[in-house]
Amino acid sequence: MTRVRLLVETDQPAVGELLVQAFPDEMRRIVGIETARRAAVMADLTPPSPNHFVADVGERVAGVMLLQDHAVPAPNVDYWSVLRRRLSFLETLRAAVMLLIFDLNRFPRDRLYIDTLAVHPDYQGRGVAGALLRYAITKGQQRGKAALALHVIDQNHHAQAIYEHLGFGVVRTERTWFMAPVLGFWSAHYMELPLSPALCIP
Repeated sequence: MTRVRLLVETDQPAVGELLVQAFPDEMRRIVGIETARRAAVMADLTPPSPNHFVADVGERVAGVMLLQDHAVPAPNVDYWSVLRRRLSFLETLRAAVMLLIFDLNRFPRDRLYIDTLAVHPDYQGRGVAGALLRYAITKGQQRGKAALALHVIDQNHHAQAIYEHLGFGVVRTERTWFMAPVLGFWSAHYMELPLSPALCIP
């Protein structure tokens, strides 16, 4: 049984570890240090927020979802100060630049944007992602949003297929030629799922 709830402070270490396990290459590019410190940094960067949720399977945090909503204030995270607590100056500079690049996402005010959706490898294929997406749909409907929105790397065909199966469609493809050597991908698809009061993912 999967239960989705707001992320609380005591979840942060588990969320940091989950993000490192679910996105090893991406996390390595953002924070190029050993795994344990990388998880601690990601935990620090994922504070409680009205837009941050976890999915529990039993007593374990099995998934995490970070949303963005223009109408709901984001947590005030000072990237530089948070990173400098654990990283050298050069490591902090690198990580801060990477995080700022990912923060440049633009989406309409009437969209609820899925910034991150991750499932721990031990729980993939067990319906955790579906539970998180159903929760996002409910949140979007409650907040009167016209659609859910997200980006998916063009090479991540598995994730794109899952989103398309759930009703997401590609709105546009955004090229990242000049940043590809740093980001690790050449383009990403911006996808949307139109919301209506009756929409429900089984």
